[in-house]
Amino acid sequence: MDIPRSGNPLAILAVLPPALAPLLYAKGDDLMFLGVVCTGLTALYVATLCKYGLYMHRTPLVRVDETTLIFFGSSRPEQRSFLRDAISRISLSRRPSFWRSAYCFTVIVDGETVRLWIPHASRSALAPLDRALRAQFPGKFETVPT
Repeated sequence: MDIPRSGNPLAILAVLPPALAPLLYAKGDDLMFLGVVCTGLTALYVATLCKYGLYMHRTPLVRVDETTLIFFGSSRPEQRSFLRDAISRISLSRRPSFWRSAYCFTVIVDGETVRLWIPHASRSALAPLDRALRAQFPGKFETVPT
């Protein structure tokens, strides 16, 4: 069972036209300076898209198999896998953390607490994730109100 992430990771491309707009009004030395700055910004956006956007486009947020629970995160290093038999408790917060602007997804495996963070942009995936975890982990899942 896959819980798809919400939002469009390719939406980062919508930032390119406003970032390149100053080039239309620049003249002389300002044109060269703004050209270099806008080229740098474009390279930064494309690099971010390649690192995060395409990964998020082809992976779900969470996958629950017969033997494992896989949390994919926002990039490859954040991907975590847990054996279902080793999980003793799972909790999901209903409100995002003020400091991180993300929802806390806590998994307790073999006595070790692992905190995973679901970005605020994926908030529409929380309800299906809540329902799926209740169904797949009866008695082990709890929703934290704060």
